[in-house]
Amino acid sequence: MDQKMILLGALAVTVVLLGFVASSSAAILEVGPGKPYTTIQAAIDAANATDTIIVHEGTYPENVLVNKSLTLHNGSLPVIDGMGGTAITITAENVTIDGFNITNCRGF
Repeated sequence: MDQKMILLGALAVTVVLLGFVASSSAAILEVGPGKPYTTIQAAIDAANATDTIIVHEGTYPENVLVNKSLTLHNGSLPVIDGMGGTAITITAENVTIDGFNITNCRGF
């Protein structure tokens, strides 16, 4: 086999492995005053499947749509104010929502 072919084959395997490593690590996104995201929905929209979103203390007047597999975790008992509508709609599998107060909503 030609040396160029061996080198190209090794390079292709390396690129595939690097892509796998990059896509397999979950990120942590933070929501709250002084954090990268000010709304839960903005963090969900930016997240990849399997990421964790930590929502810090505060009241978040939102109707949240969780449309990918991820974890929403409280940083210190945040409140989701459903503004009279549906506070959280989940359309994906493998979603974890942990430790939120929900107010002013019709349902989940």
